[in-house]
Amino acid sequence: MAQASLYVSASNGEGFPNALVEAMALGVPVIATNCASGPSEILGDLPRHAVRDTMVTSWGTLVPVNDVQKLGIAIREGLEAPDRIAAQGAAGQMRAQEYSVDRAVEHYWTIIDQIK
Repeated sequence: MAQASLYVSASNGEGFPNALVEAMALGVPVIATNCASGPSEILGDLPRHAVRDTMVTSWGTLVPVNDVQKLGIAIREGLEAPDRIAAQGAAGQMRAQEYSVDRAVEHYWTIIDQIK
């Protein structure tokens, strides 16, 4: 996966898109459908309903679910814009750290400390 030009997730639904975050951790630029649950939160820091159409973010690109044309356009544009996708890949690596085990443990301890 680390050698990929792009990681594309065309899911209609996810529990949590682990492979998407793994691609980001490797610095691979990401294109994902705005399915439930996770891609809009991970790539746009937005709830799913706030993303209405294709959205290019610092961390990746979101496209509408079941829109083959827009997914194809996003892939083509991503491959034709190596500087932009390289920047997304680098930013995605930083963003993926938010989903690390260490970060999850920190969040759990914060919550536990708040209810003590």
